[in-house]
Amino acid sequence: MDATTLYMVITLSDGTTRRAREQVFPSVAACEAFAAEAAKRIPEGATIVSAECHRHYRIAPGR
Repeated sequence: MDATTLYMVITLSDGTTRRAREQVFPSVAACEAFAAEAAKRIPEGATIVSAECHRHYRIAPGR
């Protein structure tokens, strides 16, 4: 399994976005499960936040 980093994406009032690194997970499934649970806890009216799980790709030596 590939490790994954969760990024929280915050949309600012001027329409731009800021991506903040949050946490590293051992798998994509674990990251997506955490992001789904976190989305349930965001209060209404809060800054618009979304989550992205980015897989860590392994590159073989000599490539």
